[in-house]
Amino acid sequence: MIYWVKTLSQTKKIAKEFAQNIKNAKRLIIFLQGDLGTGKTTFVRFVLYYLGIKDFRGSPSFSIANEYLLNDKKIIHMDLYRVETKESLLNMGICEYFEENAIFFVEWPNLLEIKPDIMIKFILTNTQRSMEIDWGSN
Repeated sequence: MIYWVKTLSQTKKIAKEFAQNIKNAKRLIIFLQGDLGTGKTTFVRFVLYYLGIKDFRGSPSFSIANEYLLNDKKIIHMDLYRVETKESLLNMGICEYFEENAIFFVEWPNLLEIKPDIMIKFILTNTQRSMEIDWGSN
């Protein structure tokens, strides 16, 4: 599904719909791909808000992962932009996170060798912004 996004309120609307679709998931891996400034972190912030998390901590670019608890559900937001090699992923223990039952939002997932349940591509051109959500087999 491709969404053409012109305003922040449209991003919020898409995030709300997305949150409704994933709210009952026990385990889900969501990859977010796109250049810097295309709206990945903003989208995650709105999805978390609509799931019920009001204490969004911002992009985990330096901490690599932010964990949130919502009732009995764990949500992990990762930003792997600063991770340069697959060896670094292993040394940091990033891959072990994926053994948990959680909803994972992963920005810059290129080095991971796992298959996401949902892929979201953020595209920004001179004239328009879009989000393409591939629900995989869900």
